[in-house]
Amino acid sequence: MSALARPFDFADFGAPQEAGAAPAAAEATAPGASLDAARTEGVVEGRRLAMETIAADEAAALARIAAALEDAKASMKEARARDQADTLNAASLFLEEFCAGLAERREIDAALDLLR
Repeated sequence: MSALARPFDFADFGAPQEAGAAPAAAEATAPGASLDAARTEGVVEGRRLAMETIAADEAAALARIAAALEDAKASMKEARARDQADTLNAASLFLEEFCAGLAERREIDAALDLLR
């Protein structure tokens, strides 16, 4: 008995399948069931794709909102720096004028003291 390994068992090629025959027979007897299963699978896949699309759209919208907020934050920071510089400049001018007024007042007081 020299049994060589054959890639296919041609003797059983025409015989009905044992394990795989049952699902094929069930599908052949109820074609509507496979259509319902395919429809259900399509609905599930459609919902999954819709949820992914909605999630992607929401992520893009959140990214745009974050970018807009960052731009607003940067412009507010620039405006604050400008306002702070203007305030410091105004304070500096006020102090210069105030000190000049004090110095002038002291000079007048000193001159009056000399005249007395």
